[in-house]
Amino acid sequence: MSNAQILIADDEDQILELLEEEFSSEGYSVSTAKNGYETVLKALDKPYDLLIIDMVMPKLNGLEVITLLKKIYPQRPIIAFTGHVGEGYMSETMSRGAVDCVKKPFRMAYLKEVAKNALVKAGTSVNV
Repeated sequence: MSNAQILIADDEDQILELLEEEFSSEGYSVSTAKNGYETVLKALDKPYDLLIIDMVMPKLNGLEVITLLKKIYPQRPIIAFTGHVGEGYMSETMSRGAVDCVKKPFRMAYLKEVAKNALVKAGTSVNV
């Protein structure tokens, strides 16, 4: 089991609940946020090992969240996910500091693998 702490942010309750359930079942300690502002506040309050954030949220969008948090925690991995797919948009997301940008709809196994790889690369112990 992993002790990695993950913050997942999405303004869609169904997606948020599904991701929380899936990552918790893998042994991760999961917290959630429903908008960009709440995401930043929680990330400033606790040293999460990984953030998984939707790019389209109220009260700060994903690009704004990534930009703010990367200035404060440049080494903290962030995975973005979005339904607004376009090479320019995904490229912008990565240039702001996301380690990956996953397109919606996504396969849960793929997102979990991306998360595990990001944690390993950041030096976090992962036994899932």
